[in-house]
Amino acid sequence: MNRTQKMFHSLTGLRGLFILMIVIHHMEGYFGAPFSSYLHLPYRWGGVMGNSFFFMLSGFVISYGYREKILQGQTAFGGFIRKRLAKIYPMYLITDLVQACFLVYEQGMILNFRSIMPNVFMITTGWVDDIYPYNVSCWFVSVLFLCYILYYVLCRLSKGHPGRLLYFEIGMVLWGYLLLSRGWDFPFCYSHDGEGILNFFGGCVLYEVYEKNGERGNRRLTGLLSGSLAVFMFLAYQAGFEQFSGDSRLPFAFLVSPAAILLALEVRWIGNVLKSPLPAKLGQISMNVFYWHMPIIVFFNILAMKGCFDGIGNGARFLAVLLLILVWAAVLGKIRIDWGRYLQ
Repeated sequence: MNRTQKMFHSLTGLRGLFILMIVIHHMEGYFGAPFSSYLHLPYRWGGVMGNSFFFMLSGFVISYGYREKILQGQTAFGGFIRKRLAKIYPMYLITDLVQACFLVYEQGMILNFRSIMPNVFMITTGWVDDIYPYNVSCWFVSVLFLCYILYYVLCRLSKGHPGRLLYFEIGMVLWGYLLLSRGWDFPFCYSHDGEGILNFFGGCVLYEVYEKNGERGNRRLTGLLSGSLAVFMFLAYQAGFEQFSGDSRLPFAFLVSPAAILLALEVRWIGNVLKSPLPAKLGQISMNVFYWHMPIIVFFNILAMKGCFDGIGNGARFLAVLLLILVWAAVLGKIRIDWGRYLQ
């Protein structure tokens, strides 16, 4: 197996584990906390962990796929954006409209043009205002798309001086940290963007280091990060995680997510577990799971409000909804549509 296959097979399985964290975190608000003794971690931290990881993984992977192409002028901005749109937008738009219909029915929400259009065009958080969208996946894709554009611009500014890109990326990490920690708001850089910018460009920096380190250097870096994470978790356990960590988003960005990526890539037995059928399949359908889990959760909540599940415990509802989300995502994963051709 070559290096590319090694990288993407193990990281695909890792995506599957983190998407489950996000889904379980969001399900708590609708089904309570069944199995809390086993699922306390995703119930409490699944959203923050998942957001941190997926932004960082996106930066890592986009750097792998496009760094050299953009630096060498082989990829135009239009082509780069069309490919990102073809991958992200079609399923997002479908689930956004479905989510809007369900929320109107469930909560009697009044959705006007001003609230619908930013969601439809993925320009809520961080574009024209710091609007928190009715579709929870919109804030993620809004900030992610901003990061894609920023990444392309920084690569073009580094054309002819590729070593400059790393400094730009480190600068963006610091900028994201300041937005997040200070609560600053600027056009296209609102405080909610900070989490995405910090982690996305953290992933870019991680890729740069990973590429230049060599095998021995990467093993040392993996050991350093995982050892630091183990010490941090021990101390946090003793003192209480929230009290010890301060802003919990920072240890996820600087320790948990990069350590998880490096462990998946550099520790053979972890990579083999992640490449096993179940994590690998979850990773392959993770985008469908991400887009569809909230519409399905809201739909089940509507049925529950009508009394369809009276007499059925929260644990049974939880398992049924989780199974439906995964099955529906797997079914959609069998459908192959080349959306890119419609964006030519």
